[in-house]
Amino acid sequence: MQYKKHTPKTTKKKPSQKKITIKKKKLTKTKIKECLRFWFGKLYIRLRDTDKDWYWYCISSWKKLYWTEWQWGHYIPNGSCKIHTRNEDNVHLQSMQDNVLKNGNILWYRPELIDKIGIAKVEYFESTKNDTKQRKEWEYLELINKYKQKVYDMIPIKSPKVQQEIHEYIKKNDKKMWSVMYADQEIIPKDITKDIKN
Repeated sequence: MQYKKHTPKTTKKKPSQKKITIKKKKLTKTKIKECLRFWFGKLYIRLRDTDKDWYWYCISSWKKLYWTEWQWGHYIPNGSCKIHTRNEDNVHLQSMQDNVLKNGNILWYRPELIDKIGIAKVEYFESTKNDTKQRKEWEYLELINKYKQKVYDMIPIKSPKVQQEIHEYIKKNDKKMWSVMYADQEIIPKDITKDIKN
């Protein structure tokens, strides 16, 4: 009588599946300010103060320059009062010579600013220039959404060449920015998770 050789069954081991847990990342206030700086200063103020071909006049010297030569100059300095830093009435395009070398050229900035926004607003800025109030995080988020919408509303009034430049500029810098979404006051990061602290 012949017996079959017993061969033990071999069971294939299933590959171990590691459970991946994704930690929620929270944007820092510094990153939120950086995002606002992009939409407010680098885009909105530039679009507002330039003509359809992206030429503009310095508010304090009236020199006509191309957009690459601009700086956004604050009437009330950026460091002295944070509450006015992102106030669009306090920020206007200036040449580097006036903004940096002449410390804002306030002597000529003030009368031009009065013509643009009125004496009441200028005196309000001057009376509150030492205000130490800081904006809340949700206020920065609202400003991002506000100026992002204003930027896209203003793009169509520029020349086709400028429109293309703006879209390319946004696309190039969008990787550094993020989408701001409201979901129980939570901010959802897009492409900068490596730079965000827990």
